[in-house]
Amino acid sequence: MAHFIEIDGIREKLYLLIQMALAAESFTSRYGIGVENVERFISKEQYWRHTKSTVSNYSLEIAVKLRNAIELLESNGISFTLDSSVHIYNSGIKADGTKEQKDIKYIFHKIIHAKSFQIDAIGSYRKHESLLWWAGTLTLSGTEHRKTDKAWCFFFNIFEWCQASLDFLAQVEVHLQKIQLNSEDLVLRKIS
Repeated sequence: MAHFIEIDGIREKLYLLIQMALAAESFTSRYGIGVENVERFISKEQYWRHTKSTVSNYSLEIAVKLRNAIELLESNGISFTLDSSVHIYNSGIKADGTKEQKDIKYIFHKIIHAKSFQIDAIGSYRKHESLLWWAGTLTLSGTEHRKTDKAWCFFFNIFEWCQASLDFLAQVEVHLQKIQLNSEDLVLRKIS
């Protein structure tokens, strides 16, 4: 059997990513992050370092584990649907306003193999010009080795990705639990 997939742990990380994105403006405003002589509790550098670390680690862990779950389900002949519900937008030198819809498996693969992973910042005219926060979007870039190192670069909304991942988990949770509980190594220990 493939690695054990702790569904509640994945779900918790998805919830935390959504909450981080939703609370980013309020958090940076409350603590004046990046605003000279107003900043307290956490510096601008700490905020961005901590945010990138958390978002990067959680999204990578989710991508690896849910891609593994997809492979586990497929190897057990269980059918499921991967809706193409995550919008991606070309960025970098490829930026042309093009919007595509991709499924979470595509995004998982790109998160895992990205050579660059960036959390995108946003500000507001209504706020201090130095006040920036995580926009809830991620920009990924890399190269496709199978296609003569063709470069790719796009950004996507963490809310859509998290929701699509949560929808996938809701769809397959019972199947994953059954597969995992019937794992050969666990079944052998029940008999002994």
